[in-house]
Amino acid sequence: MGSVPSTLIELPAQISSLAFNPSGKMLASWSPAGNAYLIDTPKGTLSTFSHTANKEQGIIVWRNEAVFSTALASGKVLDYDTRQRSSTRTVEVKASLASVGWSCDGSVLCGGTSDGKVILWDARRRAALHKFSGHRGMVKGLAWSSSLLASGCTEGKVKMWDVQIGKCSKEIDTAPVWSLLFSRNTSEIISGHGDPLNAVTIWNMDGNKEGNLLGHQMKVTQLALSPLGNQLLTGAGDETLRFWEAFPSNEKKKGESLMELSSIKIR
Repeated sequence: MGSVPSTLIELPAQISSLAFNPSGKMLASWSPAGNAYLIDTPKGTLSTFSHTANKEQGIIVWRNEAVFSTALASGKVLDYDTRQRSSTRTVEVKASLASVGWSCDGSVLCGGTSDGKVILWDARRRAALHKFSGHRGMVKGLAWSSSLLASGCTEGKVKMWDVQIGKCSKEIDTAPVWSLLFSRNTSEIISGHGDPLNAVTIWNMDGNKEGNLLGHQMKVTQLALSPLGNQLLTGAGDETLRFWEAFPSNEKKKGESLMELSSIKIR
């Protein structure tokens, strides 16, 4: 089943990263020109957060319902409070970040580096908590579930870290990893891959493969879940978005089969 995408709002600049807040009511995006943009999706209004005249790539990630962060190529991580229309510096790191993610309670920021490290910072104290090593490629995928952190890299490994003790508790060998996400409704983790299959893979917490979602023609760099947690959105370099009925919703029982809902060509 296919459908034609509609335009939510026109942005005044090229966008390098974007993300919805947990409720899906706000969409934050970053422009390499030096601005963060916020779209109120129910109202269709646009707000601009000016940051710098310097042109920098940035990665958008939400800290909580009202605050989003931008990790810049220069190593700065900025928090933007949508209620006050203001920004503050959270941390400044001496590393090239390939991915970022906040812990579930918004107290710990995690960064995956281009040289295979996973670094955790205490946001309140602005101090490093842990530095995990072991990856041999870019850490492009990060996902949190309580005190468990998952990281995936382009060498083809997913590692599970117990943040409380600071050690790797599980390692999965797979294809190059470009994105990671925990299921909200099941004890599973989702990984987006590149060659050879460009698959979306679902794993149980023991590291066993539950199944592959196939169809993308290039590496899968984006993963997102619907508010009910049952529908999975995947985006890839083949310029398509695919929607999958991948998990049971909160009202349904576990164990439903995987099924593709629709595919959208975005260019």
